[in-house]
This record gives sequence, C-alpha cells and structure tokens, in this order.
Amino acid sequence: MTALGLLGVLLLILANAFFVTAEYALVTAPRLRLQALADDGRAGAVLALRLMDEPVRLIGTVQVGITALGIGLGALGEPVFREILDPVFATAVAFALAFLIVTFLGVVLGELVPKAVALHRAPALAMAVAHPIAALEVALAPVVWLLRHAAGLLLRLLRVPTTPVGAGAQSVDELRGLLAEAEESGLIEEAEEEMLYNVFDFAEQEAADVMVAWSEVVTFDASLTARMALDEALQAPHTRFPVLRGSLDDVAGFVHLRDLVAAAQTSPDTPIETLARDLPVVPETKDVGALLQEMRKAGAPMALVVNEYGSTLGIVTLTDLVEEIVGEIEEEFGLPDETVQELPDGRLLVSGTHTSDDFNERFETDLPTEDYRTLGGLVFGRLGRAPRRGDRVEVAGVGFEVEQVEGPRAERLLVTLPGTPGS
Repeated sequence: MTALGLLGVLLLILANAFFVTAEYALVTAPRLRLQALADDGRAGAVLALRLMDEPVRLIGTVQVGITALGIGLGALGEPVFREILDPVFATAVAFALAFLIVTFLGVVLGELVPKAVALHRAPALAMAVAHPIAALEVALAPVVWLLRHAAGLLLRLLRVPTTPVGAGAQSVDELRGLLAEAEESGLIEEAEEEMLYNVFDFAEQEAADVMVAWSEVVTFDASLTARMALDEALQAPHTRFPVLRGSLDDVAGFVHLRDLVAAAQTSPDTPIETLARDLPVVPETKDVGALLQEMRKAGAPMALVVNEYGSTLGIVTLTDLVEEIVGEIEEEFGLPDETVQELPDGRLLVSGTHTSDDFNERFETDLPTEDYRTLGGLVFGRLGRAPRRGDRVEVAGVGFEVEQVEGPRAERLLVTLPGTPGS
C-alpha cells in the first residue's frame, strides 16, 4: 500500500509540474517568436497562439488542474508519509514531518523547477503543451465556463481589460531583447538587427546630436562669384555649402556644386547669393524623427541648427539623419573618414569634433555624454580653460592629450584607451 501511495504522490507531483510548466510557458512565450513558427507551419505554435488569445479560459483550465492536484496531493501524501514515519516518531511529530515533506516536494518538484524550465524554454514548451491543454479545455469546459464568467464579472467590476497573453506593450529594452533572440535564432540577419537597434537610438536623439558643428562646415561668402566659389568647392569633400552675408549667423541659404558648375559656364561673375537655395532653420532640441519627416516632405536636403538665442550651431543633412539608421554613406565626392586614425603605438589620433556617443559605441568606452557632445568639448570642460598643446586629462579610464589647437578649441587629440600598451 505504501509503495502504491508513493507512486500516486509522484504522479500527482508530475501532473502538477505539467500544469505549472504549461501555464508559465504559454504566458511568457514571445508571441512574435510563436507567430514566426506558426508561419512556418508549426501546428503547435498555431494552437499555442489560439490558447494565448483567450487568457481567462487558459488560466482557468490550468488553475482547475493545479487546484485539484494540490488537494489530491495533500489528501494522499500526508497519510502515506505519516504511515512511514509513525513507527519512528510520535503521532504529532510524524504528522508534522509528513506535512513538511509533502509541502517541500510539491513546492520544489511541482512548482519551482517547472517554472524555471518553462521560463528558459518557453516557445518550445508552449508548443509541446498546447495540444494537451487544448484537450483539457474541452474536457473541463463546464467548470472553466463557470470560472471564466465569475472572473470576467469581477474583472469588469475592477475595470481590468482581458488583454491576450503576451500582447501587452513592451519597453524598448524588452524589444531589444526580442531582437537579440531573433538574431540568435536566425530569424533576422546581424545587419538587420543593428539597423533596428539604430532605430531605437534614433528616436531618442535631437538635432544637436547629429549635426555637423558650425566650425567644421565649409561656408562661402555671399559676395563670391560663381567661378571663385567653384574653385573652392572643388577642394572640399562636400557638394552643398551654406552662403553667408558677412556674419556667421546671417545665412542666405545654401548653394549646390552643380549650380556652381552651371553658373561658372554661363555667367561666371554671378554672385553666388543669387544661386542660394532656401535653408530651413530648426532648433537644436528638434526631435530627429520629426525633422526627418519635415525635410523629406519639404524636399530640403539640409537644415540650419540654431540655439535658443538664434546663434548658428551647425547643419544637419538628410544624409546625416539616414546614416544614424543605416550607417555611413559616402558622398558623391566624399573623402575617407579621418576623424579617427590608429597610430602604430596603439594610440588614436582623433578629431576634437568626434562625438562622445560615437566614440563610446565604436570603442566600448563609458565617456560621459550629458554635458559635452564632442571629445573636444569634454576635454575643454575637464580642463576648465582653453586647451593648450600637450594638456592631458583622463576621463572614465580614457587618456586624452591635446595634439593640436585652433583658437579656443582642441582640434586634434591623442587618445589612449584602457589596455593600450604603456597606458
């Protein structure tokens, strides 16, 4: 009798483990992953999605099973273990020990282990348990119907919506996790994953984060003739150039290289101000997503970025915005990127205008980005004065030495990364 009783206890614990596994697998399995499997013709995934679409019915079925098994385990397990312990301990002690043993086995084998397994292998287990749970839904339909309507009434009174399992809103971090899982499982390519990551970063940026600093922009004076401007434009790595009326903050528009070529052939002495196209002006805090849409609709390839006082900070182009998502794009006459050069001794020669965000991403550093957007600005802030050649600072384990200055700013920096020989 004792052997049969122990076998019965084991079967009840295993049955409870099945229901717990089913509940956790179907509740935590990513719907996107199951949908992809369903699209590939996996019947288990199709059925799992159907079960997840009716969470109250699903949970009702599982809870009926867990509750019934819990009652059965208590009714059978305690007498079985008490019968084993009675010859050794007093009745009261045997009862207490039997209760503790049954509880321990039920919690560990019937709850904790199945939950842990289900959380780690949710999609596969969700498909595996889908057919048995669907059959139990039919078998327990009358009981579940009563429970569903009772629970539904209470949920309506509490104004709680019955959202399909796994269909709730997800945070950016959760979506990043799903992308990583999709890439690891081969659903998307690594390049696609990186591009989608960039979309999340793009949504958090402002115009000032992606602009080209005004000090780095090649500009032309409005009084230049088409031929004079063309001679200078051919030496530059760009095709569009802001046109200034004397002051840095008085921008007439921008001129395109092809307009200069055409004008230089037909009327070379034409002032380039007459060739200038409109240049939209946007605040530095402009959301780049909205900016991209506005520039596309207006057909504007470039915009001027200003601060709250109207002072010009830089320019942002459609190419700059698109590059934030798809990566670097060479211009028609673009030159190789020389903002970062690796030196033979392991150090880096970096432009002071290189952004801290890009540097962190490329070299996996942890430089602060809140107060200063560029490396030159970061060094300037740490020094507390205009930089001089040879000045050195260390920030977050990264060493900076001012190699070249231009006016009050650091033009070029020697950077020593953590782990560089001799650092």
